[in-house]
Amino acid sequence: MKEIQAVIDLKKQEFARLPLFSFMRRKDLTPWQRVAWAPAFAPYVHTFGDINRYIFPIHPADTKLKKMINNHAAEDGKHWHWFLKDIDTLGFNVPQKFGDTLRFLWGEETALTRKLGWSLIAYSMYEEDPEMTLVVIECIEATGAVALVPFADVGEEMLAQGQRCYYFATNHLDVESGHIQGGVEDVEDFLDEITFSPEKRERALEIVDKVFAGFTESMNEMYEYCVRHKLDQPVTASPGLEVA
Repeated sequence: MKEIQAVIDLKKQEFARLPLFSFMRRKDLTPWQRVAWAPAFAPYVHTFGDINRYIFPIHPADTKLKKMINNHAAEDGKHWHWFLKDIDTLGFNVPQKFGDTLRFLWGEETALTRKLGWSLIAYSMYEEDPEMTLVVIECIEATGAVALVPFADVGEEMLAQGQRCYYFATNHLDVESGHIQGGVEDVEDFLDEITFSPEKRERALEIVDKVFAGFTESMNEMYEYCVRHKLDQPVTASPGLEVA
């Protein structure tokens, strides 16, 4: 797994340079502007919750790795609750027809983000080897380790102004280690001991490329959403910025 992890680390560095994360660090914008794209990310957040509930768990969990995957999924499968709290807190529950909500969530503006969720399901559901599921999880954790830093920073700014978030927050960052969280202390040592055959190595590297490509497309789609709705334009705004 060391060789695969080295490639993941390189992809992680590239991922960190995406424009959405630069956008989220802009101090000329209010923190509410910098998270106003959140409703467009809902398809991923809730699909990811389902992946952790219904796709990642392996039964019977008769090996250490399978148990780790199940423990990790049980933890990550709860985070969508934090996202819903933030949607309430940030004022995104504006009166809207149910049909309009569906058109938005399944419209063109979220197409690549929906595709990301479907791809993660495909990479995991049809992989009989739990080590390939591990590779998917490690890629997801690497992207999360990047994204959750600016998410938490924005959350701290909002907290300083009297509004507490949970998904865009330090508490979310604190429960993410950047690796599978299997409920054991020797996670990194355990991962280092995993070795892949040439065939499995080739498949693992293919998964790494595809997962990072999917997350990159999604993050770029979110940034394009910000630009399209002029969220990148400095304005005087208040909590609960209305989403166009």
